[in-house]
Amino acid sequence: MTLQEKEFITTWNDRFSQDVQIQVFLTKDKRSEELRQFCRDLSRFAPKITVLEKKDTDIQTPFIQVGQRIFYHALPLGKELEPFLEAICLSDQKNVSFDKSIYDQVNSIKISASLKLYVAEQCPFCPKMVRDLLPLTVINEFISLRIIDGTFFPEPAETDGIRSVPTLLLGESFRWSGLTPIQEIIEILANQDSSRIGASSIENMLQEGNAAHIGQMMLDAQKIFPAFLDVLVHEKWPLRLGAMVAMEEIIEHDIQLAAQVIEPLWERFHDIDDQAKGDVLYIFGECGDDKILAALESVLTGPYNSEIKEAAKEAITSIQQRMGNK
Repeated sequence: MTLQEKEFITTWNDRFSQDVQIQVFLTKDKRSEELRQFCRDLSRFAPKITVLEKKDTDIQTPFIQVGQRIFYHALPLGKELEPFLEAICLSDQKNVSFDKSIYDQVNSIKISASLKLYVAEQCPFCPKMVRDLLPLTVINEFISLRIIDGTFFPEPAETDGIRSVPTLLLGESFRWSGLTPIQEIIEILANQDSSRIGASSIENMLQEGNAAHIGQMMLDAQKIFPAFLDVLVHEKWPLRLGAMVAMEEIIEHDIQLAAQVIEPLWERFHDIDDQAKGDVLYIFGECGDDKILAALESVLTGPYNSEIKEAAKEAITSIQQRMGNK
């Protein structure tokens, strides 16, 4: 951090209406120490900024989190320093100046959108792209922005095939290179096919407590999203639990739609762990019919532990009781 950058940070301290907190997630990656030192210097020269340090061994690359939905895999220095400080201001003041028609369009987006923007410290165009995208994360709770310095973190840049900056990615479907009009990006966000939502976006929504919304999205689309099936059998229980909550929302309102998960889940049944098997059997019991009974009976006689067999027995009983009441 240069003397000029330190002085610039100091002048920004008075712009914050109150003390604000950012988080830095540290890993075993050696670049964690550089991010830690940057954040400590930032807090020293702008005392209103408090930095919460967290160690997370489950993630590969360290990052700085601003607010709820802005993530920096970068040392935001040089031309990227001012947009970074503006991001902190946005998270502090929640004051977004946007044309009303654009604001309404962004606010109407109901599908999770994980944006990934590749930048470089000396890029003359990257700061404007960052500034254009930052307000979207404040306007709409379903939009997140991950900013990655492709020179500081070349590994993800290589994986994503980044050849120039700025480059913006929206999942696996859309890519923009160079300075792109924000209206063009907003229109793509607003017109996404919700059924193409990826597993990572669904996981993000579940972690943010939006399980019921995911269920409603599938009810509105009258389709079980392919990526949702991956989360239903996820090895991590909290994610699987969130998916189960979304599944129960669908079962309550449209059991025929819910039944669309039965065949693909049975195809995965033998390859998932026992805890996930128990959850899948519960789902079969809640939305299955006599077509799945033979498969459930094969679990009773198959090479499964007593808990799995008991879950299969309960599912059979639940289906028989429901079918008998019709």
